[in-house]
Amino acid sequence: MIRRANINDWEYISMISKISGYDDYINQIGMLYMFTGEVYISYDDTINGFLKIEYLNDSSLWVTGLRVHPDYRRKNIASNLMDYVINTGKSMKYGYVRALVESINYKSVNLMEKLNLNKKLKVYFFNGGIDLNKYNKSYCKHFVNDDWRFYYSSGFFYKNDDNTVYISSNRHKCYTVISGNNFEYINEGITVSYDNNINLPPMEDFKSGYIFEKALNL
Repeated sequence: MIRRANINDWEYISMISKISGYDDYINQIGMLYMFTGEVYISYDDTINGFLKIEYLNDSSLWVTGLRVHPDYRRKNIASNLMDYVINTGKSMKYGYVRALVESINYKSVNLMEKLNLNKKLKVYFFNGGIDLNKYNKSYCKHFVNDDWRFYYSSGFFYKNDDNTVYISSNRHKCYTVISGNNFEYINEGITVSYDNNINLPPMEDFKSGYIFEKALNL
């Protein structure tokens, strides 16, 4: 069974995140994790898995934190949670379900492909940012990284000749390279590019990933 989590479920969510074998960013955030988006749990006698849904402005559902207790793997729990998200998106008339999966996380890559989510893009992550002092602002729309959420954003982007860059100043300072490769760099923030052409050191714990996407209500 699946239901929306409440604050009393945090003990189990925290425990599963610690032992699931993935980067435990959830416990780094702490209980605040429960207050952004909607966390859903799978349970029978006890909670055995969970994920989070965030509703984004481009009519997409963003899925993060899919975790299953090691004792309950190979029981379709991850598939059932993702099916729940897909059906929720359809019922709410959202256009897409999307998720970011680390490119070396082969089990999760296989799960997304099994559920007929398509590889929209491969993205690369780097330590450091881009010097925007010589750039001008221009209003446009592109697919961007906004604090580890990828979606189509309309707003002001930074342009200089062939270079176009988006910057998110939420919890992390995230730069998204839309176009170009001739940049000057700074030692703060993180940079995401759709090509592996950035002269910055790659992030050690998450070098690259796939954006998976499934269209809904077509």
